Amino acid sequence: MFNKLIKGVVLVFAVVILLFGSLKLKPIFAETYTQVQTWINSYGDPNLNDDKLKVLADLQPGLGVIMQEIGRRFTAIYFACRAGNWDLANYELKELREAQEVGEITRPKRKEALISFEEEFLGSAENPKEGTLQDAINKKNFLVFNRSFKSAIGGCNDCHKSTGFSYIKYKLPKSSELPLEFFLEKEK
Repeated sequence: MFNKLIKGVVLVFAVVILLFGSLKLKPIFAETYTQVQTWINSYGDPNLNDDKLKVLADLQPGLGVIMQEIGRRFTAIYFACRAGNWDLANYELKELREAQEVGEITRPKRKEALISFEEEFLGSAENPKEGTLQDAINKKNFLVFNRSFKSAIGGCNDCHKSTGFSYIKYKLPKSSELPLEFFLEKEK
C-alpha cells in the first residue's frame, strides 16, 4: 500500500512537472523540476534517503482533505440505502474504508481514532459487529440502517470533538449533490 502511495505521489509530481514544462515556466521551477526529475529517475533506488521520504510525506493531503472524501461517501451510503440500492451502499462503504486507510497511513497520529471508528460504527466487511453500518447494509433493512447511521453520525462528531475539532459537525444534507436516479438500482 505504501509503495502504491509513493508511486501515486511521484506520478502526480510528474504530471505537474510536465504541465509546467509545457507552459514554458520551467526556468522558474528549474530547481524543483530537477530535484523531482532526479527522484523519479531514481525510484526504487535502495539509497532513497529519509529526506526524500519526508518531502514525499509532507506532500500528502491532511486528514481534512481525506475527511471530505469520507463525508461524501458517508452521505452517498445514506442515499443509496434510502433508495434501496444496497450494492451501491456496500461499494461506497468499501471505498470509505479505503479512504480511512489512507488517513491511517498519512496521518499516523490519528490512526487509532480512525481504526476505533471503523470497528465501532462502520464494521468490517467480513465479520461486521452488530449495529454497524456494514451489518445494517447486509440486512438490507432501512430502519436498522437508519439507527446505525445516526449512531455513526454521533461517533463522527464525538471524534471531532475529542480531537479538538468540535466546530466540525457532520450533518446529513437534505438532498444529495447527485440526483436520486444515481442511487436507484439499475434494472438488469
